[in-house]
Amino acid sequence: CSIENYPNVKNIGLDFGEVEVGVTKIKSIKIVNQSSNKQSYVVQKDSLSNPLDCVFNALEYTWTLMPCESYVCDISYRPILPKRKYTDYFFVTDTSNCCYKIVVQGSSLASQVTSSATRLIMVCENMQCRKQKCFKLTNHAKVGAKFMFDIDIAQCPFKINEVSGVIKASSSKCFTVSFEPTSAGIFKYRLSCLLLHQTPVILELYGYSLACNPGQDYTKAFNSKIEMIEELDISDNFTNYLRDTTDVVKSNPPAISLSWNFIDFGQVQTGSENYVKRTPQTVCLTNHNVFNLLVIWEKDVSKTFSIQPQEAKVRGNRSIIFEIRFDPAEENTFYSRDLVARTFRLPCCETSFNDIEAIQTSTVPDYVSLRLIGHTYSYGLNDCIPQYEIPETVMMPACIPATPVYTTFIIKNFCQQPLMFCFVPPDTSHYSIKPMMGLIGQ
Repeated sequence: CSIENYPNVKNIGLDFGEVEVGVTKIKSIKIVNQSSNKQSYVVQKDSLSNPLDCVFNALEYTWTLMPCESYVCDISYRPILPKRKYTDYFFVTDTSNCCYKIVVQGSSLASQVTSSATRLIMVCENMQCRKQKCFKLTNHAKVGAKFMFDIDIAQCPFKINEVSGVIKASSSKCFTVSFEPTSAGIFKYRLSCLLLHQTPVILELYGYSLACNPGQDYTKAFNSKIEMIEELDISDNFTNYLRDTTDVVKSNPPAISLSWNFIDFGQVQTGSENYVKRTPQTVCLTNHNVFNLLVIWEKDVSKTFSIQPQEAKVRGNRSIIFEIRFDPAEENTFYSRDLVARTFRLPCCETSFNDIEAIQTSTVPDYVSLRLIGHTYSYGLNDCIPQYEIPETVMMPACIPATPVYTTFIIKNFCQQPLMFCFVPPDTSHYSIKPMMGLIGQ
């Protein structure tokens, strides 16, 4: 629609103000047929001004009015990206070449959460010890913040008291992190708090445990060792969270990587008689460093998944294959587990390779994680029909080549039992998703 073709143009402005991302707001204008003839009206949108961000929509695009009749035209605004200002144009024309130019504009609101801490250090004097530390998340925005910690509470030696929920607008919420080690050694974990329509918040967690009390001097030495480690750059936490995704080619690969960060075993049958039918999967771990590594996989607390070998030494710039088995015990059950492999830098001296216990208690490890899922439901016998909500289209922010952009979306489960999901990536893609698979509670 070109306004040059219409001599009589009436300008109308609609300002929606600030609206939360994903929330729809509707405003109306009244169109009156002031002529003495029947008029047909058509609404057209300026596709050239904003071809991608379709956040404004008219609820009706055609109607007819008799003389002196009026029609209330509703226009909706639903922002799709946070911290944006949107402007668009609608043209309402009638059969007498009268034109209304409607200028619509609005801005978007989203959560703005910060953390009181970026690193927590906990020391256990013995194997029965349980240490706790607290931190606070503050939402500075005018709207609530949906959050979810991406952690396997049952498996991880670090626990958190609340995994998901909402932080109210302009308020704070306190969380408690517990360190409950099952073996002696030094533990490291990046606790990622995923936030809808916002960059994640990531906490670096360090834990140290010995079979007996190490004493104050040893504890101080451990704290000093951690403080010497460069802290995570929290200015780019989307990149920090997605650093271990392997389906996008990287010019700067991580120091340690897995060929896959997730494995879906699908449906399997239980029982020892079906052991041979349960085909194991494999994953390749690559050491991109010049030095050697000791790799130690933690054991599954439920004994459902197992990895062999559990311990291995990997030379610099070499790879190793690990075998993963899925041996469930219960029928009609979903299974999900995040297994972590701690990786310790080995000393140059070959004779020190065998002192594994000393390495675990003296070297701060890095780690890689592997997400595993599977189920034992018989096909066609699932009593519950999945009921869920997932967006059909996810709009990414505008970007320039070689500069990644990020966004978030949410999957909702409305069923009375957990929902298992798994995204199937194409052979090649410019997109990454994390988590790629998982289990959503009921």
